[in-house]
Amino acid sequence: MNKAIILDRDGVICFETGKYEPDLSGIKLIPGIVEVLRTLSREFKLFCITNQGGIDKGILSIHNYLVIEEYLRHVFFIHGVIIEEFFFCRHHPDCGLCICRKPHTIFLERIIHKWCIDPASSYFIGDMDRDILCGRALGFRTILIPSNLPPPLWYKLIFS
Repeated sequence: MNKAIILDRDGVICFETGKYEPDLSGIKLIPGIVEVLRTLSREFKLFCITNQGGIDKGILSIHNYLVIEEYLRHVFFIHGVIIEEFFFCRHHPDCGLCICRKPHTIFLERIIHKWCIDPASSYFIGDMDRDILCGRALGFRTILIPSNLPPPLWYKLIFS
């Protein structure tokens, strides 16, 4: 079985600005994230699960979301970091119900089964209660961080 780190995007990988970022111009990596993920990738497979309700509200297009995802993949790749898969829920709770928006676990279940992940040896890191609820529902260790916390500060919690 493999170990994994599941990361929320906004507030954990990229700065959470408090508004929907409609394109790449508003996306900024949190300083230190590349170095921390490079270190973690030696022992864990890395994944990202993100709620992007701005798509449902018409603020962010799926095309622009995918451009942002590809940018993140590229930046990480050139620094020796592989994010195995990104998952996004495009639904907003004001626009109806879905089964993919965190804290629902459908994306996490896919990761576990496809990648043979051992939840008890893995972590879900997020800045919202819904991230933690998602991880705990399937037996992941969870780390709730304040939005935009520099990664070196939460990294230590994994190995403590």
